[in-house]
Amino acid sequence: FARWRRSARGCARGWLTTALVVQSMAGGEAEKLLLDRADARDRQDRQRQAEWALDAGWSWPAWEPRLREAARTLVLRHRAAIARVAVALIKHGALSGEEIDALI
Repeated sequence: FARWRRSARGCARGWLTTALVVQSMAGGEAEKLLLDRADARDRQDRQRQAEWALDAGWSWPAWEPRLREAARTLVLRHRAAIARVAVALIKHGALSGEEIDALI
């Protein structure tokens, strides 16, 4: 993680930080959209996301809604694949990369 943050500082417009934050938001958004609930870890994730944004020099109140909407859009776009992987994980407990690729 620390290596990613250092890389993001030198990256034009912080694209690496953007990707990291949106990826981190996707889990909480998937829980809200697909399960109609949020896990307690979402609070920890939100704190970490704010820290990453501040490290990148962003105004978090301005960026947070846009990035959360991007995460929500990705979850909605890939909802069926997310559901297939979730069902398989519940059934099997763990999946290999190849098994996940086959489900997606």
